Amino acid sequence: MLAVIIGRRRQGKSTLALALAKQSNRATIVFDPNDQYCNLPQIEDLHEWMENSTPQSVGRILATDPVADFEAIVDELDGGVWRWQDYAFIVDECSMLMSPSYVHPFMERYARTSPKDVEVILTTHRVTDVNTLFRSLATDWFVFQQYMELDIQYLTDQFGKPFAMECKTLAKYQVNHHWLAAGGEPMSEIWRDPDLWYIDIGRRT
Repeated sequence: MLAVIIGRRRQGKSTLALALAKQSNRATIVFDPNDQYCNLPQIEDLHEWMENSTPQSVGRILATDPVADFEAIVDELDGGVWRWQDYAFIVDECSMLMSPSYVHPFMERYARTSPKDVEVILTTHRVTDVNTLFRSLATDWFVFQQYMELDIQYLTDQFGKPFAMECKTLAKYQVNHHWLAAGGEPMSEIWRDPDLWYIDIGRRT
């Protein structure tokens, strides 16, 4: 799964990202540049943590220098040879590593060549933050309520007007899930009950 979660502050995108990662039944690493996942234990030594991890293991890396810290994480997880596999990787606030016209080379590698048992989950505030490569390769989109016309237009162009209009009228904490079913058929479903996926991540702000 290569999932993109779109939502403004305090809509639930970081919480949803952790819920999706836990559903994968894989060890979960959270790249946490904004200190959102306060309830998760910090990973001090990623190599040791991966060696001892289980499918239930969850930890975060609190990034103080987002680009340099991200590069250090991926250097351990990948190292050019996909050193570790069978994990979920949450990249919170991915706009620190990409723009519509630029993507960090390590992020590009995850999009193009990561093994099937590596789940990648990105969060960001707006659809227009997402690099065009990830827009084309993402398997799942989770979109919270949107109102800016540029974002609504993109959603209309990419997923059709009905989906875009649903995103515009979502209630707080509701999210619209878009994915491709077998044979490439586009599907969407509104998740209306946040209690089904809410996890207390200890957010401070």
